[in-house]
Amino acid sequence: MQLANHDIGHEHAYFRNWVTPRVDTLLGFGVPAKAIYQDQFIADKGEDFRVNTWLRSVYDVISMYRVNGDFMPGNVDDLAQSLAEKFGPIVKAIDAGLFAMNEILQGAGDLLELHGLPWPAGENRLTQVRRLQDAKWWRRRINAQVIQAVDQSARDLRRVKKGEECYLSDAAFQMYKDKVELSREMLGKMSATNEHGQEYSLADLSELGQSNPKHRFTEMMVRMRGIEKKAVDTGCTDGIFVTITCPSSYHLYKKGSSNDRYNGASPRLANDYLCNVWVRIRALLAKEGIDYFGVRVSEPHHDGCPHWHLGIQIEAGRGAEVREIITRYGLMVDGGESGAKRYRVKIEKIDGRGIAGYLAKYISKSIEGTSLGADGDGNGNTGSIGASRVVAWSRVWNIRQFQFFGLEKVGIYRELRRVARGRVPVAYMAAWEAADGGDYAEFGKQTKAAGIALYRAPWFDETDGETANPYNGFGELKPDPVRGLVSALLAAPLITRLMQWSLSFASDSAQPWTRVNNCNECNPVTGETIIFQAIESAKAVMVGGGALEFDDYWQYEALH
Repeated sequence: MQLANHDIGHEHAYFRNWVTPRVDTLLGFGVPAKAIYQDQFIADKGEDFRVNTWLRSVYDVISMYRVNGDFMPGNVDDLAQSLAEKFGPIVKAIDAGLFAMNEILQGAGDLLELHGLPWPAGENRLTQVRRLQDAKWWRRRINAQVIQAVDQSARDLRRVKKGEECYLSDAAFQMYKDKVELSREMLGKMSATNEHGQEYSLADLSELGQSNPKHRFTEMMVRMRGIEKKAVDTGCTDGIFVTITCPSSYHLYKKGSSNDRYNGASPRLANDYLCNVWVRIRALLAKEGIDYFGVRVSEPHHDGCPHWHLGIQIEAGRGAEVREIITRYGLMVDGGESGAKRYRVKIEKIDGRGIAGYLAKYISKSIEGTSLGADGDGNGNTGSIGASRVVAWSRVWNIRQFQFFGLEKVGIYRELRRVARGRVPVAYMAAWEAADGGDYAEFGKQTKAAGIALYRAPWFDETDGETANPYNGFGELKPDPVRGLVSALLAAPLITRLMQWSLSFASDSAQPWTRVNNCNECNPVTGETIIFQAIESAKAVMVGGGALEFDDYWQYEALH
């Protein structure tokens, strides 16, 4: 329908009967549908085919969740609650022995398949099915699926690209930012209190740990310098820098133009392809008995399709074997297509700069971007804006950005750094000094020498002597919480988490609604307890709403 041939207004039946209900529904699910529709409609100069295709595809994702025939709840909370209530009686009947498990598995499986959802995680089918009566489980899945549908629909419209909506769509980016902002507001309203009455704001605590981009970047660089030093110590001196890219069919664009071979894969599916390539590579390296370690970074092309950078240190004399194996599996799919050998797998020998020199730029691009300088991210964004979009891209598509392999676990490193010098037993001292000094290679060596591992144990309530409930809400036995460290050289564990913390709303005088174990560091001089590590950010639900008025936009003059 061309705008020049129609007088479009809010009374037009086409908008009133088809467009408005869908836009209103999407608004209730946190999708900025009105702005998206307007922007695309104007960009296409009154042609509504593409924008209606987008509206239909996103709405269809939500409409799959209809609860009772044509009934469509107006927001995520209502929909999640309705779905949970639908399965509640079924699960209770199973628990009461009124139905056999296999009688409802097929129906539940069909529903999940209809919605494009995998089976819930769980120890067994019973605990998996129990999750279907949990409104929180449905809310998380619906929120994730809606924002992915919004982003993928924009990709299908070829809006995600360099110079326009880089890495992910503006709509998905805004939805992500709204969610983060809501989480921050929640943190500002909540506090953590220990048994001594010390209270701290979660908003302040969140800046002290890995949620702070500066802290995250610093720790990443420490671990990469550890790779370089470990390479010298162990003789793994054949270093390579690898870039692996998906086949052309996973990319929206080819040489700047729309790619006719694009197979419709989402960034998540493209990243799964790269994961499968890496699994094959690692399996063969293990079979050949090749010693190696390093780090992997996953980042998006401008169109959102991921590619991987890897810095790998290999035992001396076996670098050529590893390069051949990586090339073989990296080109296994469509390896004969034009440009595959040149662009799909790139391998460089690491020179005197070391792994940190090669990967520092990519780490910065994927965390905070402030160290990139005037050139920005190379796709027309400043460093900080580009990094914020990359982080949003990884969160929206649930893509792990960084992975170290072949190094000592970072959890032990962080637990050691919680402890003040005056509390460190002799058995832990060498490893503690290395961790405290940021020497990750020496930390790994001393950790192995002392046989240091994480220590887990039940948490006892000092007021009544009882342990916390060992089962989650689905009847599964929870793992004991991390309480500290244990060494093969010492019988008694080193407790690093000294206090029990309760979470509550800061302005609420009611009893705390949950408990967490947080890390604390005891000042050996004053004896005061200082919180050292941030508490995980609270999960929030996206909210939206608002009525749509068509007479305040889509004016003919706006298109010229």
